Amino acid sequence: MEVEVHSRIKPDLHRVGRIPLEHGEQRTARHVGATAGSIAEDLCRDYGDTLDPSEIAGLAMEAFRECMAKTNGK
Repeated sequence: MEVEVHSRIKPDLHRVGRIPLEHGEQRTARHVGATAGSIAEDLCRDYGDTLDPSEIAGLAMEAFRECMAKTNGK
């Protein structure tokens, strides 16, 4: 599975993190959040982006859970 975070300063710029789907849904959600937050930190450091890594992590976990709910028919 891939997690993609786009820069706010340079919208065409994005970074991708890959996460194996070998763990349960809750653990994977945490990995998604950690990966997205880490990517946001990198974009802030490397490009002076204005992303809030904690906010991005939370949004990524929420999006993952919504996708899983739709996939599981909830």
